Amino acid sequence: SERELQRKETDRSIWGRGEGQGRTGNERKENSLQSARNIMIKRFRKSEREREREREREREREREREREREEVRE
Repeated sequence: SERELQRKETDRSIWGRGEGQGRTGNERKENSLQSARNIMIKRFRKSEREREREREREREREREREREREEVRE
């Protein structure tokens, strides 16, 4: 119908797309920024866990040294 065509034209001029053409460039940009942000966060958390494990190992070594010192004193 004429009105339907009119509406589609208006949509196209406002949104720069007709019906069902997926995402606009802006939306894609937003998405890629979002996923980049998520990846960075994931990496950061991972490195945090790594550092935590490293500290744990360090404490363990410290305890070992303490035990050895104790044994030497006895």
